[in-house]
Amino acid sequence: MTHFAAIVPPFLSHLRAFEAIAWQLQQHGHRVTFIQQADVGALLVLPAAGFAAIGTDTHPPGSLAAVVRRAASPGPFGIRRVIADMAASTELFCREAPAVLRALEVDAVLADQMEPAGALLAEHLGLPFVSIACALPVMPWRYRATDWGEQLNRHSSGVYDRLMRPHGEVIERYCRAFGLARRTSLSDCLSPLLQISQTVEGFDFPRQALPAHFHAVGPLRRPLQAEGELDLSIDRARPLVFASLGTLQGHRYGLLRNIARACRRLDVQLLIAHCGGLDAAAAARL
Repeated sequence: MTHFAAIVPPFLSHLRAFEAIAWQLQQHGHRVTFIQQADVGALLVLPAAGFAAIGTDTHPPGSLAAVVRRAASPGPFGIRRVIADMAASTELFCREAPAVLRALEVDAVLADQMEPAGALLAEHLGLPFVSIACALPVMPWRYRATDWGEQLNRHSSGVYDRLMRPHGEVIERYCRAFGLARRTSLSDCLSPLLQISQTVEGFDFPRQALPAHFHAVGPLRRPLQAEGELDLSIDRARPLVFASLGTLQGHRYGLLRNIARACRRLDVQLLIAHCGGLDAAAAARL
């Protein structure tokens, strides 16, 4: 039996994807323990998964709600606060998780690509780790395989790197503290053994140099029988559209309303997953 530690951001969609992986590992006799701030324990639904809380001083119970609100609606001036939250999360893991992982006698790490602490902790403790990509590769402009498009991507990456500098400073500082090679970004913290993405090649950009240990496996979900069934009345003779903006953007009523109007004009059935982002009245209007 291998004991895996799950190092994942405290967001519902990431947690559910990791629970799907944990469920599969459990079917093969392995053990998985999630390491996160106390609020995350109440979000986990996989009964056999373990949980160890960290950050009782810096991330006390009740503090996660504000982090999720900022991530869902950062606005043009709130993105720095979101990045500060990311830096604080990596700081927390690197400061408190080493002792927890040692005490739990963890053998390997499941590391979300959005939380570089997974890679840093694993290498610091001499453990193998798997990088897991839960987020979609989305940009606010259309992909263009042209010189102009390449320049746009290059310059936007420079802006991103400058904005992410506070997070990069935490990564760099703990590389020094752990005696690791210098790193400053999320992309510097990917597994040399196995990288898993829950997209498929057709939804990704046309990448040219993916490593051989990268695998696009599609959505990471538990079996349907583990999730239960929805009581839906669906006409199988008519097209069905499923619309979701994810767990952080389900509150965007205006965008969901436009989707609903378009589907009504096309006379197709529509199933919307707002993931708790709307109240009952708004959902009824849609």
